[in-house]
Amino acid sequence: MLTKDLLRYKIRLEKVTPSFVDVTDAALLAFVHSLQTLFTAGSTEQELQETASQLGLDLHPLFAGFKKLLLDQCEATEANEQVETQRWAIIQEAQRFRQDTLLRSVAHYQELVSHAFQKPVEKLKTELYQDLPQYRPLTLTSSISPVDLLHRYNCSLMQGLLIHARKVTLEVGPLSVAQRRELLRSLKFHRLLVTFPDPEWKADSNFIMEISGPLDLFEKTTLYSMNLASFFPRILHLPEWKLQAELVLKKKPCVVTLTHKQGLRSHYAVRDHHVPEELSQFTQTFQEVCPDWRVQMATHFFPIGKNAYSCPDFLFEHSTGKKIYLELFHRWHSSQVVGRIEALETTKNPLILLGICKSIAKQKLIQEKLEKSQWFQENGFVFTEFPRAKIVSSLLESVNSR
Repeated sequence: MLTKDLLRYKIRLEKVTPSFVDVTDAALLAFVHSLQTLFTAGSTEQELQETASQLGLDLHPLFAGFKKLLLDQCEATEANEQVETQRWAIIQEAQRFRQDTLLRSVAHYQELVSHAFQKPVEKLKTELYQDLPQYRPLTLTSSISPVDLLHRYNCSLMQGLLIHARKVTLEVGPLSVAQRRELLRSLKFHRLLVTFPDPEWKADSNFIMEISGPLDLFEKTTLYSMNLASFFPRILHLPEWKLQAELVLKKKPCVVTLTHKQGLRSHYAVRDHHVPEELSQFTQTFQEVCPDWRVQMATHFFPIGKNAYSCPDFLFEHSTGKKIYLELFHRWHSSQVVGRIEALETTKNPLILLGICKSIAKQKLIQEKLEKSQWFQENGFVFTEFPRAKIVSSLLESVNSR
C-alpha cells in the first residue's frame, strides 16, 4: 500500500483526481520490469538502492512508489543469531585498542582491528549490523507480471487515499446472491461501520450503503483506516459499482469519485461461489412434502441492527401470500450465531427462521443461548447435516398459525 508521501493526485475545486498510471504504457512497463529484475537478485535493501542509483532508475518519478510495492512483497532472510555476539566482540576489541594502544591515525586503528579479526575493515563494517532488516538479503514472496504491478499501483493509490476518508458512499449494481453474501462477509470481516439508507435490497436494482471513514471516528482510527483500505480491492470484483469518498487532504475537505468503468483491477483472489447441491435437493424434496408452500432460494437481504445482516438461504411463500425466510448456520458460521439470535430477538424485519447445525449447537456458549432464548424455541431448530423437509414444514405451519 502506498504511504501518504507517495500518493500522486490533483485537487481542483475540491475534487480529487488520482494520478493512475496507464497499464499499457510500454516505457513504464519496461521501467517496472527493470525494477523487478533488481528484486530477484537477493540483494539487501541498501544494495538495491545503490544499484538503482547506478542505473539511474531512482530518477524516475514513480521509483519510490513501485519500490514500496515491491518491498511489501519481500521477506528478509532470517537473521544470524551469531551476529549480535560478533558485533559486541568487535566493539569491545575496538574499544580496547582505543584505550590501551597509542594510535598514530585512523588508518592505524582500522589496521589493528582488521588484523585482530583477520578480515578487511569494509567487510567488518558490513557484517557489524547485518541482522538489521535493511542489511538482510530480500526474497520476493510472489512473482507478478509488470502489467499486474501497474494494476496494483493504481489500486494501492486509491487505498492510500481512503485512509483519509470521512465517509464512503458505495453504490453497487444488481448482484447475485453469492456476490451479495461475499460483499457483506467482507464488510463484516473488516469490521467496517455501515449504514443502509434503504432497508430493502432488491435483487434487480442498485443498492447504496454508507461506510464510516476513519476520520469520522474518535479512536482506533489507524486500525480502522487500514481495514477500510484493505476492503477496497474487494469492491473491484463487483460487476458494477460507484464509490464516492469524502476526504481530508492537506487539511482541506475534498471528494473523490470512482466507478467500475475506470478499469481498476483487484490483486485479491476471487472466492469460489459454489452453491452446494444439497440446497437444490432440499428445494425439490420440500415441494413434494409440503405443496401448500412454494420454496425458492432466497435473493433477499435484511439489515437487522447491531451492524449485522441476514442473507437468508430460502424463501417460503404460503398459498395465502405470507412469506417466511430461513437462514442456515453451518459449522463455519459458529462465531455469528449468538449475535444473530440477539439481533433477531429485537428486530422488526420480516419473519426469519434459523436453522443451527448440530455440530455448533453443542458449543457451550451457543448451547446456553439456544436453551435460554424464547425466540429460538419458537422460530428455530437444530439439524444434523442438512435440514429435513418435514421438520421445516412443521415449523412453518406452527409459525403460520400464530
